[in-house]
Amino acid sequence: MILPHDHVVYETNLTPQEVFERLDLIIDNQNDSFYFPSRSSKRFSGKWKSKTQFRIFRNIKYKNSFLPLLHGTIEPTPNGSRVAIKFRLAVFIKTFSIIWLSGITFFTGAVIYRVAETGLNRENVIGPLLVVFFYMFFFFLSWFAFGNEADGTKDYLKKLLEAKVIKRK
Repeated sequence: MILPHDHVVYETNLTPQEVFERLDLIIDNQNDSFYFPSRSSKRFSGKWKSKTQFRIFRNIKYKNSFLPLLHGTIEPTPNGSRVAIKFRLAVFIKTFSIIWLSGITFFTGAVIYRVAETGLNRENVIGPLLVVFFYMFFFFLSWFAFGNEADGTKDYLKKLLEAKVIKRK
C-alpha cells in the first residue's frame, strides 16, 4: 500500500485484564477526537470499544497530520495475552493524500503526453523533474512523520506491557 500503515503483535505474560488496566491508566477516555486533541496529561486519548478493543492516538503538543491512529485488540493466550495493533492514518488525511496523489498522477500523465509529443529537451525537462520531486516529497514526508510516531509508540507499548514482538508487518 502506498499510504503509511503498520501492524505489530505483542505477546505478554500479563492477563487480558492486566493489559486492560495498564492501558486504561494511560488513555484519556474523555477525549476521542483526533482532530481536536486534548491537553491531557495522559499519554494517549481515545476510547475502549470493549475491554478487549480500543482505538487510541498519542497526545502530542505539536502538530503532526500523519500521527497514527491505533486500532488494537487484546486476546487471551495460554501464557498471558496477545495484543495486536494496527497503525493507520486518520480518514481525513487518507482522503487528502489520495486527492494529492491523484493530482500528481494527472500531472504525470500530462508530462508523459508532452514528452511523447515533443521529445525530451531543455524546454520540457522540468516537468519530469517536478513529478519525481512531488512523489518523493509526499512519500518522504508521510512515511517519515508516520514512522517516527509509530516506532516511538511501539517501543513504549512494548515496555509498558512487558511484551515481546512476535509479528511486524
